[in-house]
Amino acid sequence: MKPDQALDKTMAKARPTSSPTLELEKGLEALDRMIQGVSTREFQEKLAALHATKPWYDFQHMFKLRRELSNSVAIPVIVDYGFDASDEGMNMFMRTLMKPPFRGTAQAQEKHCALRVLLNLDEEAMDDLDIKAPKFGRVWVVTKKCPKEGLPVFETRLTNGKKMGSHLHGDAILQEFGQDNGCLRFRKVSGSGPNYGWVQIEKGIVEPQEDHMKQ
Repeated sequence: MKPDQALDKTMAKARPTSSPTLELEKGLEALDRMIQGVSTREFQEKLAALHATKPWYDFQHMFKLRRELSNSVAIPVIVDYGFDASDEGMNMFMRTLMKPPFRGTAQAQEKHCALRVLLNLDEEAMDDLDIKAPKFGRVWVVTKKCPKEGLPVFETRLTNGKKMGSHLHGDAILQEFGQDNGCLRFRKVSGSGPNYGWVQIEKGIVEPQEDHMKQ
C-alpha cells in the first residue's frame, strides 16, 4: 500500500464529536512518535526536495505542501489517540497540547521545540536553507576542547535566534541533518544537551567523527 493510500485509509476513520481527553503521558508519547516519524531520512529528504522547489512567490501554496507532508506522518499518530484524521483534528490536537497538563511542562516544551527544528517552521530559516546536504546522516563529535559551560544550541540556523534551554557538552555525538550558514542541524545520538537543534561548527570543537578519529 502506498503512503498516500494508507493516509486516505486512516482519514476514513470515524470522526469524534468532541475533543478527546489526552493525559500527559499519552500526549508526550504521541509527540515522541511524531518526532520519530519526521526525523527519518526518508521524511527529511522529502522535506529537502520540497525546499529545493522554493515556491516562495506563493507562500500559501508552499504552506499547503508542507502541511500535507507533515500530516502524512502526524495524522496516523493522532487518530490512535482519538483525534479526527483531518486538518481540524490536527488543530484540535495542537490546541490540546497548549492547555494543562501540557502547558508549562518542560518535557512538552522540549518535544515541541524538537518538532520545530525537524520541520523547520521558522520562516527566516526556511529562506535559502539547504538541508539537502550530501553528508546527511554523517556523525559529528563535540570534542573535549568544548568550553566548560558548553555550546549554545539554537532552534534555527541563525546564531542570533532563540536559544535552547541547555547546552551541548564535550563528547556529545551528533547526527547531521543538514548544514547552512556555518551551522550544523543535528540529532543528538548520545551525550549531554538538547536532542535536536542547530549548533555553530567550530574547528577542533564541533567536527566530523572521521576527522576527530585521525587526531
